[in-house]
This record gives sequence, structure tokens and C-alpha cells, in this order.
Amino acid sequence: YQVSTDVSGSLINVQAQFSLSLPFFTELRTFQDRLAFKGEKVESFGVGGDDQYEQKKQMEILYFENNDHFVIKLTPSNSDHEIILYMPNTRFNTMADAVAKVNGLIAIGQQEKLENCHQWKYKFKDAGDIVIIPKIQFDLSTHFSSLEGNTFIAGNEAYKIKTVWQRTAFQLDESGAEIESESTVGIFFFGLEEIDNEPKVMEFNKPFFVFLKRKDAAVPYFAAWLYDTELMIKE
Repeated sequence: YQVSTDVSGSLINVQAQFSLSLPFFTELRTFQDRLAFKGEKVESFGVGGDDQYEQKKQMEILYFENNDHFVIKLTPSNSDHEIILYMPNTRFNTMADAVAKVNGLIAIGQQEKLENCHQWKYKFKDAGDIVIIPKIQFDLSTHFSSLEGNTFIAGNEAYKIKTVWQRTAFQLDESGAEIESESTVGIFFFGLEEIDNEPKVMEFNKPFFVFLKRKDAAVPYFAAWLYDTELMIKE
């Protein structure tokens, strides 16, 4: 993570850059012609009950109600970080509401793991259970025109925001996750004027959330709402 500030005449430029690579110890399985997200075929990866232990141990079921409502965690080689995937059964007004809901479901899951009648939810059976995730890849940039042109006062000086720009790149596949982000703010000084019977088939085939966070943090440093296939790799 890097932040730099440059002052040139009456223009102050502030830049922030962030990049992180979170590879898995062992690549997960790649599926062929297996996942349709809202009816459109996309490339996918994940684990099945018959995969090797080294693959399955990188994935954990944090909460399971049914095949349409669940939370899973992917653990990269850097175990200080975790990748949380949430398949919701309701809508949220803000990303903060979704984060709070996931934290609550994880707490429920931790309690259910201690109860014999629920333990089946949190184990991968040797056959039948499966998790299938779309491969995600995007590199997006945007200007925040709603902020550009606004003025503010700091101390006894008046400033105008000239430019607000951000770029976010993200990739998630069988190898792990990579994220990059950079932003620029240009400020012009102009003087004062967020029960086991059926196999568990956890397919991310409709809108879902992705969160990247430090293991010891309640709030993620990256969050995405995947609503359609625009940011996925098509087959």
C-alpha cells in the first residue's frame, strides 16, 4: 500500500495504490461446461467431495441453510487473509448491511458446528457435495463526477476538488485471488471564496457477494456484488 502527495503550484495531487496477491497452496478444480450464471455459461472452479484433501482444506463452509443460502471461505497461502463468498436469500440496501449479515451468519455457523444435528452442514462428503464458483476477472476505472468541482475549507484556506479517479482490478480463479486499486485526487487551491440427506450443491449461479478481509478484521478491505456475467470469464 503506497500513498504519495505532490504539490505543484496551486495544485495538490494525492495518489494511493494498493496491490495484493493471494494464491492458493494447491490449485482448485477447474470445471468444464458446468456453470450457467443466470442462464449464461461461464468458466468456473471449485471443489467436489472426491477432491484431494489438500484442495478441500482450503475451503470451509461457514454457514449453510440450504443450496440457495450459504457462506463459504477460501483460505489462500497467506492465512492472515481470507476470501468470503456469500450467496444471499434477500436484498441489501448497502454493502455495510451485507457485511453485518454475513458476520451474523458466521456466528450462527460457529454455534451450529458444536451441535450434532447440524455438524453435517459443515463437512464435505466424499461424494455429492460440491462448490462451483464463476471465474471473475475485471479491470475498471471511473471518474467520480459528483465529487469533482466541489469546494471545501481546510484551516483558513479554500480548495476545489478538480479530479477524483479510481481504478480497481480483481481476479479470482482456481489459482487464487489478485487485487489492485489506485486512486487520484487533484485539489486546486483558489483562495477564500461502504439435516443431511441430500448433497450440498453450492453453485454460485445467481447474484452473490465476494469479500476479501484480514482474518482478524470485522470489515473487509474489498467487497463486490456480482450481479451479472459482465465481470466473469465466458465459456
